[in-house]
Amino acid sequence: MINGVVGFGESVIDFIPMGMDDGCTVYKACPGGSVANMCVVLARQGIPAAFVGGVGRDHFGQFLKERISQYGVHTEKMIFTPGCGTNLTFVHLKEDGQREYSSVNRPGADKMVSYDQIDVEEILKYRVLHVSSNAMACGKTREAQPRLLEEAKKRGMLISYDVNYRPGFYETKEDALRVLQTPLAWADIVKVTEEELEVLTGGSGRRSAEKLLENGAGIVLVTKGNEGCDYYFRGGFGHADSFQTEAVDTTGAGDCFLGGFLSWMLRNGSLKQPDKRQMEEACVYANKTAALSIRKTGAMSSVPTREEVEQYKF
Repeated sequence: MINGVVGFGESVIDFIPMGMDDGCTVYKACPGGSVANMCVVLARQGIPAAFVGGVGRDHFGQFLKERISQYGVHTEKMIFTPGCGTNLTFVHLKEDGQREYSSVNRPGADKMVSYDQIDVEEILKYRVLHVSSNAMACGKTREAQPRLLEEAKKRGMLISYDVNYRPGFYETKEDALRVLQTPLAWADIVKVTEEELEVLTGGSGRRSAEKLLENGAGIVLVTKGNEGCDYYFRGGFGHADSFQTEAVDTTGAGDCFLGGFLSWMLRNGSLKQPDKRQMEEACVYANKTAALSIRKTGAMSSVPTREEVEQYKF
């Protein structure tokens, strides 16, 4: 088994606003998508990573395959889905530096992957399978991803799950909750924001996070923006402060956080039975990775290397 991570889910084109020209918003087309971003973060940290997900048989799909590969991620098993366009996502930056999203080409090719299109045996070569909820928002992937998770878990893989709640992807909150809760049946590592934790459990704080541990997760990470993160595991809980820096673009910061955490643990710790020191050091590394990423524009282009993370002094 390869001591690395394979991601299944979304890869999209993020259109990042770059200002105004003659009354029109100018956008920069950047490779993105939560799961694909995560794979890039891991590869930049020196961890073997592969991405398996659906893109359109179009210019944007080929562009994504080439760019993700250039960052060191294995993309040979990406799925080019006929009849669907690559997911195009327009990012809207708010005054507080946070983001809102508008998607076109709906449903995108990432949401129209059937189980028989997935090279399951290739995925099973890796130690960790990483997913998010986004590709399950609708379409065939809603059925394919749970089948893949079940098979991966049965074959001994660890499951990493970034909840990644996007309210605009769902017609009702009840439908969203069904989708968001589905991967929890197999997840070993769960990353949530405070808002996502409340959506999943109906509350916030320690008791709510521990509900996810009771549900079967071994590690729960609650990201809190510039307030750092809380972490929970079967041996306890704690908090790691963020590294304060000027935020240019927070797109992909959560992916950098989780990628940083997983990469540290795969090199130095135990994802199955971590101790307090490992959790603390992995979260510090994750916060530093995320802080460095928001100093630049773009989800993938802003990802720091392992050397940059280890050497940078805030």
